[in-house]
Amino acid sequence: MIEHRALKTVKRGISEERVVATYRHFKSLRKTGEICGIDKDTVRRILKFHEVEYTAKPNVSYLRRGNVPYSSFIKWLRAQPEGVKLPRSANELAKLSGITANTIRCYFYRRRKIVKQSLESLADLRKLDIELVDFLGETYSSRDIVSYNFSLDRYSLIGTLVARLKDDTNREFPIPDVTLFAKRVNEVSESTLPKKAHPSNRHSSSHRASSKHSETEVTPEQTSDS
Repeated sequence: MIEHRALKTVKRGISEERVVATYRHFKSLRKTGEICGIDKDTVRRILKFHEVEYTAKPNVSYLRRGNVPYSSFIKWLRAQPEGVKLPRSANELAKLSGITANTIRCYFYRRRKIVKQSLESLADLRKLDIELVDFLGETYSSRDIVSYNFSLDRYSLIGTLVARLKDDTNREFPIPDVTLFAKRVNEVSESTLPKKAHPSNRHSSSHRASSKHSETEVTPEQTSDS
């Protein structure tokens, strides 16, 4: 075996030929290092010494092998008996489904993002006359609202309309089915408002309702399990 500086850090029993062969298979400096028990800088020096072309970018096809597509998790969810209570934790769901926790976090994050964007694109509720019932069972009209925001449960996607009313009080209105709520708002707006009046810009930061349930979208890496 040819001796050079890179060899001094290679573990006993790991030949340069194996390092080169491993890299040619995975096309990843980091993965090669993990398998051979050396750091990626040592892998890079060995490849350079043997004049093997390499790239600092990870092999996307390799990375995808560890990530099950969202469709697999969706199929697993649909296969669960109706009414079954699933854990509210990506790690626990991963144990049950056999799908990585990160894939599950990404799936729910993307769902929340899409649904929230859909809610925020609806017509201005303050210009409509929609009956709203809060968590205490009290009924209000959407015309009573001064400012509002939507929040979504991380896993169930059950929504909450957080609103500040004209009487200077805050109220929270449950939205158990976001799809039906959006359909209802669209039907009322189409029969009430001229087309140019919606969608609205009522979600400017200066008019957002303040509430402990207001949600700020975060990346999957920032989301911690409950």
